[in-house]
Amino acid sequence: MYLFLIIILLLLAFFVYKKFDEDILSPSVISLLMFSFCTFFAWLGTFSWNTEKLSFFTIFIIVSGLISFVFGEYVVRKKYNNSKVNNIKSIKIIKIENYKFYLTIFGILLTITLLILEIKRICNYYDFYSNNLGELLSFYRTKIGLFSTDLAKDNIDINFIVKQFKKICDVLLVIYMYIVVNNIFAKDKLKRILIYSIPIILCLFVTLLNSGRSIMMHMIVALFMLIFIIYRNKNSNDKKISRKIFGYSFLAIGLSLIIFCVVLPIVGRSMGSNIYDYLTFYIGTSIPSLNRFLANVPIHGPYIGNETFSGIYYVLNKLNIIEYLKAGSLEWTYFGSDASNVYTSFRRYFFDFGYIGVIILQFLFGYLMSMFYLKVKNNNNNKYFLIIYVFFAYVLIDQIRDEQFFTLISSATLAYLLLIVFFVWFFMDFNTKKFLEDIKKVLHSANKVTRKNK
Repeated sequence: MYLFLIIILLLLAFFVYKKFDEDILSPSVISLLMFSFCTFFAWLGTFSWNTEKLSFFTIFIIVSGLISFVFGEYVVRKKYNNSKVNNIKSIKIIKIENYKFYLTIFGILLTITLLILEIKRICNYYDFYSNNLGELLSFYRTKIGLFSTDLAKDNIDINFIVKQFKKICDVLLVIYMYIVVNNIFAKDKLKRILIYSIPIILCLFVTLLNSGRSIMMHMIVALFMLIFIIYRNKNSNDKKISRKIFGYSFLAIGLSLIIFCVVLPIVGRSMGSNIYDYLTFYIGTSIPSLNRFLANVPIHGPYIGNETFSGIYYVLNKLNIIEYLKAGSLEWTYFGSDASNVYTSFRRYFFDFGYIGVIILQFLFGYLMSMFYLKVKNNNNNKYFLIIYVFFAYVLIDQIRDEQFFTLISSATLAYLLLIVFFVWFFMDFNTKKFLEDIKKVLHSANKVTRKNK
C-alpha cells in the first residue's frame, strides 16, 4: 500500500510537472515530491519499526488533498498565464558598507551571549544547573511552548528584547545567504564571499539555541531555494534547467541529512538507534501516524479551528480576549519504543474541519503559495519578494510533518515581514554616503533661506 501511494504521487508529480511548463520549483511539484519522499521512508520503515498497515482512506485523504493543492496552483497559473515576465538583469556584485558588516557581527555575538544566559537562567529556575550547553538545551527543550505550557504558567521566558534580537538574526541569516549566493553567481572575489559567510555560520548557531534543529533546517531550505531560483533565473534560456535542478536537489537533500545528524550533540540529543531506523523514522513516521489518527479521530475540544489556526488563538490569549494555554505539539503515538507527534498537515485540517476542510484549506494553501511564487518568478529583479518567499518556503517541505502555512497568521510573522523589509533596505538600498550628502544639501539650503530672510 505504501508503494501504491508512492506510484500515485510520482505519476501526479510527473503530470503536474509537464502541465506547469516543466517548472521543477512549482509549489505543487515540490509538495508531491516531498510526500513521495516521506512515503518512501515510511515504506523503508516497514522493514524495521513500521508495522502500521496503510488504509485506502488515508491514501484517499492524502491524494485528494494534494490534488486540491494542485488545483489551487492551476487557478493561479491561469490568471498569470499572460503576465509579462521581467527577465533578470545582469547579476551585480553586492557590497556591504564596512560599518554595517561590523554591526552585524557585534549584534549576532551579543544575541548568542544573551540567549545562552537566558536559557541558563530558565534552567536554574527549574533547579537544573549545568555549564554544558548541550545539557542546558536538552532540558530547556522540555519547557518550551512546543512541548509544555510551564513557561507561560510560571511567567518565565526568554526576555522580550532578546527574542527580538533572535528574530533579527533569523532575518540577517537569509539576507546574507542571498548576498553570498548572488555574489557567487556574479563571480565575486572569494575573499569577500568567505567574509560575508561569517554571519551565516554565526546565525546558524543562533538557530540551534532554540534547543532544536527545525529552525536551522528551515534556513537550509531557504538557502537551497535561493540557489535554485537564482540559478534558474540566470539560466532561463536553458531548456534542461529544471532537470539539472532536480539532480542538484538530491545533493541538497543528502547534505541536509548529514547536517541534521551532525548537529545532534550540540542540542543535547543523540541518535538513540542505528542511522537507518533514525532517519526512516524521523522522515517517514508522519504517514503511519496519520493513518493511526484517521482510524480513531478524537473528539474535538471547545475551540474550533484551534489546531489549524493556532497562531490566531495565541494572539487572542496574549490580548487576554480568551484563555488559551496549549502546547504546540500534538499527542504522542508509539511505534515500539519510538514515539511520534507528527501527522502531516492533513491531521490538523481533518481534526478541525473534516474532509471538506482538507479540500478547502489545501486549495487555499496551493493558491496563496503559488501566487507568491509566481510573483517571484515573474519579477526576477525584486529581491524583497524573493527573500520573503524563501524565508517562508519551508512550509512546502514541512507539510510532510505538520501544518505550518496557516500558523503563519500570527504577530511573529508580521514582525518578521517588517524586519525583512527594513533590513533588506538597510543593507542593500540604503547608501550612507549619499544620505549624509543629502543631509548636507538640505542644511545648506536651509542656511541660504535663513540668510535671505535676514
